[in-house]
Amino acid sequence: MMAQFYDYERQAKLLGVSEEYHELVLPSTVYQYCEPRLSDLRVFELRTSGDTIQAPYILTEVKNAAATPTRNFEQINTVQQEGTHFVTLKLTPLETINQIDLKLSNRNFDWRVRLEGSNDQNEWFMLLDDYRILNIENNATRYSFTQLNFEKAEYQYYRIGISSDEQPQYTSFSLKNEEGTSLPKHDYEVVKIQSSLIRNGRSTQVDLALAYPGRIDQLLPQVDFKQDYFRKVELSYLVDSVETEKGWFHNYRSLTTSHLSSLEANILSFPPVVAQHFRLVIVNGDNPPLPISGIQAKGNQHLLKIRMDPKSEHYLAYSNPKAAAPKYDLIQFQNSIPDELETLTLGEEKYFPKTEKEEKPSLFENQRWLWIIMGVIVLLLIYLSIKMLGSKAD
Repeated sequence: MMAQFYDYERQAKLLGVSEEYHELVLPSTVYQYCEPRLSDLRVFELRTSGDTIQAPYILTEVKNAAATPTRNFEQINTVQQEGTHFVTLKLTPLETINQIDLKLSNRNFDWRVRLEGSNDQNEWFMLLDDYRILNIENNATRYSFTQLNFEKAEYQYYRIGISSDEQPQYTSFSLKNEEGTSLPKHDYEVVKIQSSLIRNGRSTQVDLALAYPGRIDQLLPQVDFKQDYFRKVELSYLVDSVETEKGWFHNYRSLTTSHLSSLEANILSFPPVVAQHFRLVIVNGDNPPLPISGIQAKGNQHLLKIRMDPKSEHYLAYSNPKAAAPKYDLIQFQNSIPDELETLTLGEEKYFPKTEKEEKPSLFENQRWLWIIMGVIVLLLIYLSIKMLGSKAD
């Protein structure tokens, strides 16, 4: 028979416990029942002695990608040849990179870039060709895309060539290696995408519904448009709905304002929120609407590293709005946790809804007792009155 932890409405047995330390990737279906900061997660350990204790854990949010610090380099050459402006960067020491951020003081440009790598400055290898960088600044728009992304490379020298009548004015360079993580993001199933024109056709509203509420921090719209484009967007999520005389009113809260562009991957990132319905408004202006062929919804995974007694049963419990985040000594001894851990799985989730305690009616809510008490009071008053009259007669 499954144990029940009365302060927690939901729980599931941890399967596969065989060592002192294990890890658990929190399933995507759990977030909708947890507190926003996941403060109500508990791992309960049922020992053979009959005692129940908490098994300590360390909770980590797994980021999908992280860029390493900027590599050391020096700018060694700046030349112009046949309308192309070249700058050469020397990387010291030799390291792997896959990204160069260009910072320029120029404004309102649309340039094509060539990037080459070499170890001796005699033989050059093409990394990017006809790569577009862009800057737009006016009263309505402020946008810049000057990041060079390419396959991982390891060269001593990198030569950047820009074809332009205007001299590029570089203010800084950043050479980085952006690496992914071993754990991908959670992917949430999208069950509905509905687009409609609003604001006299000058904007497109895209309503998105997920199969169930998830902890989302990224939406990736797929734009089916062959021409270059740049559009501002507003993203919001559904907080609640209220039924009125005129129908249902849906209350959406703003998440972020960003843009969609043909020059870069369309990834809308924002602070994580637990939601099932989203609304994307694309500002078209005088341009034709952007066809949205699909949208992906993603969220970071969370990893629990747990110290356990292999001889005991263990349960993950959650859904307790009154629970504060636990503080375990284990956080001070992370070096004692092995690097490689066996991953646990969750058994079937059990739901134990809290039942309100039945309140017994108070004494005065029962009319029978009320009449009895009133009768006693009347008799007592009669008795006292007779006694007072008797005293006066004497």
